[in-house]
Parts: sequence; structure tokens; C-alpha cells
Amino acid sequence: LWQFGFDPGPVDGVLGPETTAALQKFQAHEGVPVTGQVDGPTYAAIVSQFTTPAPQPVTTDAAAPGQPAPQSAPAKAASTASTPTIDGHPVVGHLSVIATAYGPSAADNYPFGPVDAFGAPLKPGMVAVDPRVIPLHTWLWVSGYSSPYLPAGGFLAQALDTGGAIKGNRVDIYLDRTPAQVSSFGIQKVSVTVLGN
Repeated sequence: LWQFGFDPGPVDGVLGPETTAALQKFQAHEGVPVTGQVDGPTYAAIVSQFTTPAPQPVTTDAAAPGQPAPQSAPAKAASTASTPTIDGHPVVGHLSVIATAYGPSAADNYPFGPVDAFGAPLKPGMVAVDPRVIPLHTWLWVSGYSSPYLPAGGFLAQALDTGGAIKGNRVDIYLDRTPAQVSSFGIQKVSVTVLGN
């Protein structure tokens, strides 16, 4: 909200009275229901502020080979039916970000070691983000990297950690590997597809 010009007071991760008032102003500005809560329409409006449309659908509702095409439906239903999804999550937008990697050792994740900034155990599929850019708990599809320690083609991730050096369009990908293997990831430009719930 602060980044979009709606002053939430101290940026502390708490949805207090100042943040709620800023959220309501944002909702009114974006033309979504003014609820004071981050519901589906509000979340989509927030994410749309820092994303661009995904370059191509990941899945479609096209007919299987040899099957007739589906019947036409009203325009609104058709646009909903063709919303691309990844692993059941609707695609909300796309970011190009700088990625690094971190591991469970104290050297890779000082001063936390094998836990995230909130004390939860680190696990594969976890990425550290700047919550002002990618909200915590957001599902993501990360691709475009080069690493023998990550699935070829991309992987489903969740924004579950933060980091002091992770500012702006940056992500830090958790690798359950040795410090040398983590270090071999280096700094890469990757694609992040932001997903809805």
C-alpha cells in the first residue's frame, strides 16, 4: 500500500487501524468492494499493480485431441473458463526478477541457520521475497533459471521467507544443499509467475 501511495503508517506487517484505512482508500481507488480486508478482488488489484499479464497460458480449456470443441458460452463465462492456471492456481501476473539462492547452513542463512525469519523450518519450494513486492504466502511458479539442483522447466514455490538483502524485484530460492552447491547458483535473472489461491 505504501508503495502505491496509500500511507499505511509504520510498515510492520500488522493490519492495524492505519493499514485498514489505507487499504479501504486503495479499494475505493481500484473500484473493488471496500471491505477493509484483503479478499480475492483486493488481492488481485494489489498484485496487478506490480505485474504484467503472463506471456502465454499454461493450461487451457481446449478440447482433447479427437474431441469436439466446447460449445460457446456467454462472454463473461468464456473469459473465466480460459483463465490460465498452474497446478490449480490461477495465473495473476508475471515478473522478471533477480534470483539468488540460500541454504540451511549458518553461512548461507545468517543468523537464522535452518529456519526462516519467522522460526519455521526451511523446506524446498520456499522463496524469500520483499513483501512489499510479493506478499508473503503468495504461490509462485519460478522458471528460467539454470541449476542442477532445481527441477528442469520450473517449480511451484511459495513466498514464505524474507531477507535483509531481498529488496524490490528479487527472490532468494531455498536449496537444501551444501554451501558450495548453493553458491554455484550465483545471481540469475528468472521469471516468476504470480499465482492466486
